[in-house]
Amino acid sequence: MKARTAGAKPDEVPHGAKTADAAIAHLERVLSVADACTIFGQRYWLGRVQQLLAAPDLLPLHRQRLRYLMERLAPPAEPSQTFSGKPTHFT
Repeated sequence: MKARTAGAKPDEVPHGAKTADAAIAHLERVLSVADACTIFGQRYWLGRVQQLLAAPDLLPLHRQRLRYLMERLAPPAEPSQTFSGKPTHFT
């Protein structure tokens, strides 16, 4: 059970360093499944990762693992149009 902070709602209380390992490991397992985002949606999982990142006492390794998960959850970047330097003529 998570410890509650005075005046905070249960959903807003971030994990601490003591519970972060288990929570991050859970997210890593769940997000390794190809269909994880179809069940709850990408926004849900992104929110879970962000909630963990909000913990002030995370270790650098925790933050590194969470950043990796954030990268995996980020929407794919649209292909950028490259300029070849050659003039284009329109007719």
